[in-house]
Amino acid sequence: MSVGFTCYMALAPKLPTGLDDNRNRRFRPRNSLRYNLRRYLHLNGIFPDVENPHTFCEKIWVRMLFDRRPILAEASDKLQTKRLAKKFRIPCLPALSVHRVPITPDHFDGSLRPTIVKANHGSGWNYVVSNRNSYAPKLLYNLTRNWLASDYSVRKFEWAYSGAARRIFIEPLIFQHGRIPDDVSLFCFRGLVRAVCVTSDRWQGANRIWFLDPYSPTLQKRYSFDIRMLAVAAAKISDGFDFLRVDFLALQKKFFLNELTVYPSAGINTIIPEFVDRELGKYWTIEDSVKLYPNALVRFQRECDDLLH
Repeated sequence: MSVGFTCYMALAPKLPTGLDDNRNRRFRPRNSLRYNLRRYLHLNGIFPDVENPHTFCEKIWVRMLFDRRPILAEASDKLQTKRLAKKFRIPCLPALSVHRVPITPDHFDGSLRPTIVKANHGSGWNYVVSNRNSYAPKLLYNLTRNWLASDYSVRKFEWAYSGAARRIFIEPLIFQHGRIPDDVSLFCFRGLVRAVCVTSDRWQGANRIWFLDPYSPTLQKRYSFDIRMLAVAAAKISDGFDFLRVDFLALQKKFFLNELTVYPSAGINTIIPEFVDRELGKYWTIEDSVKLYPNALVRFQRECDDLLH
Protein backbone atom coordinates (compact mmCIF):
# COMPACT_ATOMS: atom_id res chain seq x y z
CA MET A 1 0.00 0.00 0.00
CA SER A 2 1.27 3.45 -0.87
CA VAL A 3 0.17 6.23 1.46
CA GLY A 4 1.44 9.76 1.81
CA PHE A 5 0.52 11.82 4.87
CA THR A 6 1.66 15.26 5.99
CA CYS A 7 1.80 16.40 9.60
CA TYR A 8 2.75 19.94 10.63
CA MET A 9 4.22 20.73 14.04
CA ALA A 10 4.30 24.11 15.74
CA LEU A 11 7.65 25.25 17.09
CA ALA A 12 8.51 27.47 20.03
CA PRO A 13 9.74 31.01 19.32
CA LYS A 14 13.01 31.03 17.43
CA LEU A 15 16.10 30.82 19.60
CA PRO A 16 19.71 31.76 18.86
CA THR A 17 20.45 28.10 18.10
CA GLY A 18 17.56 27.72 15.65
CA LEU A 19 16.25 24.85 17.78
CA ASP A 20 13.30 24.28 20.10
CA ASP A 21 14.86 24.73 23.53
CA ASN A 22 12.04 22.89 25.30
CA ARG A 23 14.04 19.71 24.77
CA ASN A 24 17.32 21.27 25.88
CA ARG A 25 16.35 22.31 29.38
CA ARG A 26 17.32 20.18 32.33
CA PHE A 27 14.32 18.01 33.08
CA ARG A 28 13.70 16.17 36.33
CA PRO A 29 10.16 14.84 36.58
CA ARG A 30 9.35 13.34 39.95
CA ASN A 31 7.55 10.50 38.21
CA SER A 32 8.32 10.18 34.51
CA LEU A 33 6.08 7.11 34.11
CA ARG A 34 3.07 9.01 35.42
CA TYR A 35 4.02 12.06 33.35
CA ASN A 36 4.05 9.98 30.14
CA LEU A 37 0.87 8.13 31.03
CA ARG A 38 -0.91 11.43 31.60
CA ARG A 39 0.20 12.67 28.17
CA TYR A 40 -0.89 9.42 26.51
CA LEU A 41 -4.27 9.54 28.24
CA HIS A 42 -4.76 13.17 27.20
CA LEU A 43 -4.08 12.39 23.54
CA ASN A 44 -5.87 9.04 23.25
CA GLY A 45 -8.53 9.00 25.96
CA ILE A 46 -7.29 5.59 27.17
CA PHE A 47 -4.12 4.05 28.59
CA PRO A 48 -1.83 1.88 26.44
CA ASP A 49 -2.67 -1.81 26.57
CA VAL A 50 0.66 -3.38 27.51
CA GLU A 51 -0.71 -6.85 28.26
CA ASN A 52 -2.28 -7.27 24.82
CA PRO A 53 -0.68 -4.58 22.63
CA HIS A 54 -1.81 -4.04 19.05
CA THR A 55 -0.68 -0.58 17.95
CA PHE A 56 2.89 0.51 17.30
CA CYS A 57 2.86 2.95 20.21
CA GLU A 58 1.52 0.33 22.61
CA LYS A 59 4.42 -1.92 21.67
CA ILE A 60 6.85 0.90 22.33
CA TRP A 61 5.37 1.08 25.82
CA VAL A 62 6.01 -2.64 26.26
CA ARG A 63 9.62 -2.04 25.26
CA MET A 64 10.02 0.90 27.65
CA LEU A 65 8.51 -1.00 30.57
CA PHE A 66 9.95 -4.48 30.16
CA ASP A 67 12.72 -4.74 27.53
CA ARG A 68 16.24 -4.47 28.97
CA ARG A 69 18.32 -6.01 26.19
CA PRO A 70 21.83 -4.52 25.89
CA ILE A 71 21.43 -3.96 22.12
CA LEU A 72 18.84 -1.25 22.86
CA ALA A 73 21.35 0.66 24.98
CA GLU A 74 24.00 0.23 22.30
CA ALA A 75 21.71 1.65 19.62
CA SER A 76 20.70 4.63 21.80
CA ASP A 77 24.26 5.89 22.34
CA LYS A 78 24.98 8.29 19.47
CA LEU A 79 28.72 7.71 19.62
CA GLN A 80 28.19 3.97 19.57
CA THR A 81 26.00 4.49 16.48
CA LYS A 82 29.06 5.88 14.70
CA ARG A 83 30.99 2.74 15.60
CA LEU A 84 28.17 0.56 14.28
CA ALA A 85 28.14 2.59 11.05
CA LYS A 86 31.85 1.91 10.63
CA LYS A 87 31.31 -1.79 11.32
CA PHE A 88 28.64 -2.06 8.63
CA ARG A 89 30.44 0.33 6.26
CA ILE A 90 27.60 2.85 6.27
CA PRO A 91 28.49 6.52 5.67
CA CYS A 92 28.29 8.58 8.86
CA LEU A 93 29.38 12.09 9.79
CA PRO A 94 32.54 12.05 11.93
CA ALA A 95 32.77 13.29 15.48
CA LEU A 96 35.23 16.17 15.10
CA SER A 97 35.88 16.09 18.85
CA VAL A 98 34.45 14.38 21.96
CA HIS A 99 34.38 15.99 25.42
CA ARG A 100 33.59 15.10 29.02
CA VAL A 101 33.23 18.73 30.07
CA PRO A 102 30.95 21.63 29.00
CA ILE A 103 31.82 23.29 25.70
CA THR A 104 33.85 26.50 25.69
CA PRO A 105 35.33 28.55 22.81
CA ASP A 106 38.57 26.59 23.22
CA HIS A 107 36.81 23.47 21.90
CA PHE A 108 36.28 25.01 18.46
CA ASP A 109 38.86 25.63 15.78
CA GLY A 110 39.60 29.22 14.88
CA SER A 111 37.41 29.21 11.78
CA LEU A 112 34.15 28.38 13.65
CA ARG A 113 32.92 26.47 10.58
CA PRO A 114 29.29 25.27 10.59
CA THR A 115 28.94 22.56 13.19
CA ILE A 116 26.37 21.00 15.48
CA VAL A 117 27.04 20.21 19.14
CA LYS A 118 25.29 17.10 20.49
CA ALA A 119 25.02 14.94 23.60
CA ASN A 120 25.36 11.22 23.02
CA HIS A 121 23.07 10.13 25.87
CA GLY A 122 19.78 11.81 24.94
CA SER A 123 17.48 12.90 22.15
CA GLY A 124 17.04 16.45 20.88
CA TRP A 125 20.06 17.79 22.76
CA ASN A 126 21.60 19.76 19.88
CA TYR A 127 23.06 23.21 19.43
CA VAL A 128 23.72 24.54 15.93
CA VAL A 129 26.70 26.76 15.24
CA SER A 130 26.01 27.84 11.67
CA ASN A 131 28.15 30.98 11.84
CA ARG A 132 29.78 33.34 14.35
CA ASN A 133 26.55 35.27 14.88
CA SER A 134 24.65 32.15 15.95
CA TYR A 135 27.21 31.15 18.55
CA ALA A 136 26.42 32.20 22.13
CA PRO A 137 29.30 30.87 24.30
CA LYS A 138 27.55 31.30 27.65
CA LEU A 139 24.33 29.66 26.44
CA LEU A 140 26.22 26.75 24.91
CA TYR A 141 28.30 26.26 28.06
CA ASN A 142 25.19 26.18 30.26
CA LEU A 143 23.35 23.81 27.91
CA THR A 144 26.18 21.32 27.68
CA ARG A 145 26.78 21.50 31.43
CA ASN A 146 23.12 20.64 32.03
CA TRP A 147 23.22 17.82 29.46
CA LEU A 148 26.21 16.24 31.18
CA ALA A 149 24.49 16.52 34.57
CA SER A 150 21.19 15.05 33.34
CA ASP A 151 20.00 11.47 33.09
CA TYR A 152 17.86 11.52 29.95
CA SER A 153 16.45 8.07 30.73
CA VAL A 154 14.24 9.52 33.47
CA ARG A 155 12.86 12.21 31.18
CA LYS A 156 10.43 9.95 29.34
CA PHE A 157 11.00 6.61 31.08
CA GLU A 158 13.45 5.50 28.36
CA TRP A 159 15.75 2.99 30.03
CA ALA A 160 18.13 2.50 27.07
CA TYR A 161 19.68 5.95 27.56
CA SER A 162 20.71 5.24 31.16
CA GLY A 163 23.92 3.31 30.55
CA ALA A 164 25.76 5.57 28.12
CA ALA A 165 28.92 7.30 29.32
CA ARG A 166 27.90 10.95 29.07
CA ARG A 167 29.79 12.83 26.40
CA ILE A 168 29.45 15.98 24.28
CA PHE A 169 30.61 15.79 20.69
CA ILE A 170 30.85 18.13 17.73
CA GLU A 171 29.83 17.17 14.18
CA PRO A 172 30.15 19.03 10.89
CA LEU A 173 26.93 20.69 9.75
CA ILE A 174 26.12 19.84 6.15
CA PHE A 175 23.94 21.67 3.64
CA GLN A 176 22.41 20.96 0.24
CA HIS A 177 21.55 23.96 -1.93
CA GLY A 178 21.80 26.20 1.11
CA ARG A 179 19.45 24.20 3.33
CA ILE A 180 19.65 21.37 5.84
CA PRO A 181 19.17 17.96 4.15
CA ASP A 182 15.97 16.00 4.65
CA ASP A 183 15.73 13.63 7.61
CA VAL A 184 14.66 10.22 6.31
CA SER A 185 13.45 7.76 8.96
CA LEU A 186 13.13 4.11 7.98
CA PHE A 187 10.97 1.94 10.25
CA CYS A 188 12.58 -1.50 10.23
CA PHE A 189 11.19 -4.75 11.60
CA ARG A 190 13.66 -7.62 11.78
CA GLY A 191 15.72 -6.12 8.99
CA LEU A 192 12.75 -5.29 6.71
CA VAL A 193 11.86 -1.68 5.93
CA ARG A 194 8.10 -1.25 6.29
CA ALA A 195 7.59 2.53 6.31
CA VAL A 196 9.39 5.79 5.61
CA CYS A 197 8.91 9.22 7.14
CA VAL A 198 10.60 12.19 5.47
CA THR A 199 11.03 15.34 7.56
CA SER A 200 11.87 18.55 5.75
CA ASP A 201 12.82 21.90 7.33
CA ARG A 202 12.97 20.28 10.74
CA TRP A 203 13.96 23.55 12.46
CA GLN A 204 11.45 25.72 10.63
CA GLY A 205 8.13 23.89 10.77
CA ALA A 206 8.99 20.17 10.53
CA ASN A 207 6.92 19.06 7.55
CA ARG A 208 6.53 15.27 7.77
CA ILE A 209 5.35 12.99 4.99
CA TRP A 210 4.69 9.30 5.61
CA PHE A 211 4.93 6.43 3.15
CA LEU A 212 3.71 2.96 4.10
CA ASP A 213 5.23 1.66 0.87
CA PRO A 214 8.99 2.31 1.14
CA TYR A 215 9.37 2.01 -2.64
CA SER A 216 6.36 4.15 -3.53
CA PRO A 217 6.69 5.83 -6.97
CA THR A 218 5.41 9.00 -5.28
CA LEU A 219 8.35 8.96 -2.89
CA GLN A 220 10.82 8.40 -5.72
CA LYS A 221 9.36 11.25 -7.77
CA ARG A 222 9.12 13.70 -4.88
CA TYR A 223 12.68 13.36 -3.54
CA SER A 224 16.10 13.29 -5.15
CA PHE A 225 17.68 10.71 -2.82
CA ASP A 226 17.76 7.01 -3.71
CA ILE A 227 15.54 5.21 -1.19
CA ARG A 228 16.94 1.86 -2.29
CA MET A 229 20.43 2.77 -1.07
CA LEU A 230 19.03 3.86 2.30
CA ALA A 231 16.93 0.68 2.60
CA VAL A 232 19.97 -1.56 2.02
CA ALA A 233 21.95 0.27 4.74
CA ALA A 234 19.01 0.25 7.15
CA ALA A 235 18.45 -3.49 6.65
CA LYS A 236 22.08 -4.19 7.58
CA ILE A 237 22.12 -2.26 10.81
CA SER A 238 18.58 -3.22 11.95
CA ASP A 239 19.05 -6.95 11.51
CA GLY A 240 18.68 -8.55 14.94
CA PHE A 241 16.16 -5.98 16.20
CA ASP A 242 12.45 -6.74 16.38
CA PHE A 243 12.08 -3.01 15.66
CA LEU A 244 14.54 -0.20 14.99
CA ARG A 245 14.11 3.21 13.41
CA VAL A 246 17.10 4.14 11.29
CA ASP A 247 17.51 7.85 10.55
CA PHE A 248 19.54 9.29 7.68
CA LEU A 249 20.49 12.71 6.39
CA ALA A 250 19.75 12.32 2.68
CA LEU A 251 21.36 14.33 -0.09
CA GLN A 252 20.93 13.94 -3.83
CA LYS A 253 23.83 11.56 -4.42
CA LYS A 254 24.90 10.51 -0.94
CA PHE A 255 23.58 9.96 2.55
CA PHE A 256 24.79 9.77 6.15
CA LEU A 257 23.53 7.68 9.03
CA ASN A 258 22.27 10.19 11.60
CA GLU A 259 21.00 8.15 14.54
CA LEU A 260 19.16 5.02 15.66
CA THR A 261 15.92 5.28 17.60
CA VAL A 262 14.42 2.57 19.78
CA TYR A 263 11.59 4.60 21.39
CA PRO A 264 10.07 6.87 18.68
CA SER A 265 8.12 9.68 20.38
CA ALA A 266 8.35 7.71 23.64
CA GLY A 267 5.25 5.81 22.62
CA ILE A 268 3.14 8.97 22.60
CA ASN A 269 1.78 9.40 19.09
CA THR A 270 2.13 13.16 18.77
CA ILE A 271 3.76 12.86 15.33
CA ILE A 272 2.62 9.37 14.32
CA PRO A 273 -0.77 9.45 12.54
CA GLU A 274 -3.35 7.03 13.87
CA PHE A 275 -3.52 4.91 10.71
CA VAL A 276 0.29 4.60 10.69
CA ASP A 277 0.22 3.60 14.36
CA ARG A 278 -2.22 0.78 13.58
CA GLU A 279 -0.43 -0.38 10.43
CA LEU A 280 3.07 -0.50 11.93
CA GLY A 281 1.75 -2.39 14.93
CA LYS A 282 0.95 -5.31 12.60
CA TYR A 283 4.61 -5.70 11.64
CA TRP A 284 6.05 -5.74 15.15
CA THR A 285 6.27 -9.14 16.82
CA ILE A 286 7.76 -8.53 20.25
CA GLU A 287 10.75 -10.69 21.18
CA ASP A 288 9.91 -13.81 23.18
CA SER A 289 12.64 -12.83 25.65
CA VAL A 290 10.66 -9.73 26.67
CA LYS A 291 8.69 -10.71 29.77
CA LEU A 292 5.97 -8.75 31.54
CA TYR A 293 7.83 -8.50 34.83
CA PRO A 294 5.26 -8.54 37.66
CA ASN A 295 6.79 -5.62 39.59
CA ALA A 296 6.85 -3.34 36.55
CA LEU A 297 3.33 -4.37 35.56
CA VAL A 298 1.99 -3.73 39.06
CA ARG A 299 3.59 -0.28 39.09
CA PHE A 300 2.15 0.51 35.66
CA GLN A 301 -1.34 -0.51 36.76
CA ARG A 302 -1.02 1.44 40.01
CA GLU A 303 -0.02 4.62 38.15
CA CYS A 304 -3.00 4.21 35.80
CA ASP A 305 -5.36 3.79 38.76
CA ASP A 306 -3.94 6.84 40.53
CA LEU A 307 -4.45 9.01 37.43
CA LEU A 308 -8.09 7.97 37.21
CA HIS A 309 -8.87 8.78 40.84
